[in-house]
Amino acid sequence: MSIFDATGRLVNVLFNEMQSTGKHFYNWIGDDSNGNLLGGGVYYYSLVAGGQKVSGKLVIVR
Repeated sequence: MSIFDATGRLVNVLFNEMQSTGKHFYNWIGDDSNGNLLGGGVYYYSLVAGGQKVSGKLVIVR
């Protein structure tokens, strides 16, 4: 799962390995790849699972 800012710049990769089938939960604190907290605003996520790509928008409110 990758997180991008509004300009399309990759800001963090939360995980990048195969997962077993089923539900998975990940608690992300809204940080970048260096551990710095991201500012409030609109971000986008991208997830590839089972040969399908899912993407969407998320909002961080600080």
